[in-house]
Amino acid sequence: VDLCNASLAKQTWRCYGSAERAALKCGEEIGMDMSPPWTEGTAVAFVAHLSSRNLAASTIAQYLSGIKSLHARLGCSLKPWESFILKNALRGKRNTEGPKKQKVPMSPGLMLVLRQKIKFSPMKPADKTLSWAVATALYAGSLRGGEVLGELESEFDTEKILMVEDVVIKKVKDSGGVWRKYVEVRVKNPKEIKGISEVKVEMFASDNVLCPVRAIERALKHCRPNKPFAMREGGAVMTKNWMNKLLRRCLKEVVNYDLNTVSSHSFRSGLASAMARHGYTDEEIQRQVLTFTGSRKGSLMVLLMSWQGRWASSAFLAYLKLGRSTRLDQQQRLAKAMSDIANRELMENPAMEKVMKRKN
Repeated sequence: VDLCNASLAKQTWRCYGSAERAALKCGEEIGMDMSPPWTEGTAVAFVAHLSSRNLAASTIAQYLSGIKSLHARLGCSLKPWESFILKNALRGKRNTEGPKKQKVPMSPGLMLVLRQKIKFSPMKPADKTLSWAVATALYAGSLRGGEVLGELESEFDTEKILMVEDVVIKKVKDSGGVWRKYVEVRVKNPKEIKGISEVKVEMFASDNVLCPVRAIERALKHCRPNKPFAMREGGAVMTKNWMNKLLRRCLKEVVNYDLNTVSSHSFRSGLASAMARHGYTDEEIQRQVLTFTGSRKGSLMVLLMSWQGRWASSAFLAYLKLGRSTRLDQQQRLAKAMSDIANRELMENPAMEKVMKRKN
């Protein structure tokens, strides 16, 4: 049983829990007994109720899967899920939905707007600093939201979330012999590589406002030991949902949210997308966008960021042999390119330029 339970990720179990809560709420609102075992009528009524709440067909399907899993665990019949009516109700929901919103990658220009909006927001000074640091870490590190942010504001899992102790400021000499700072972030249980317990992400300093080192160094002054890095002054953990709401508030004037969406996951592909826009080749993107080291069973494995994610690759070992000082030089040239893209975005987008001139 334990092995079967372990076959599902915690996020999947959390979704199943949401499904069970949704079923209870449905029962209360429509006056129907939603306790197992379900009949065909119960399942169809559940779908109709969720549809009336304007939930997406994909969400409804997930919730049905969660209730089906509950029935299987209880040894109840799964026949209602084979219902012709139920399947057609779901199909009808999908067919009547509007087009899916386009996921917009975070860009240097959007980062500047985000910084401006955070700066003049009513948030507490410490929360402004921490919010911007989290944003720059997600962007510069091409990190997943779940690798930095929590799921709930009131609790956190130290084996999943980025803790303060996982963020370290280090120094390296550049090609001219000058000491430069960089951030090393320890990401635990990377999703894309099974068997790797952690990877270390390097983020080098730059001379522009998008510098992750400067932002993170300032944020660490407000952080508390043995707590998540993404924690607000009042003690609430920054969650993906919280970040999504912040992004919407800050970017709604420059992003059409009726057609597009910018979320915490937009940071993941942001830097790679900007590099592609600036003319970098796929190979340059793969080797330029940050270096990782990780360990598995005592051996060292080199990991590199590619457009799609972090992958073990022997093709770029020669690049790694150049050392951090050379990588630092290349990252600084990349930072200059990103600054050029940001300025170009502001010139091409009147809405962005207008927001940048306001102090609210």
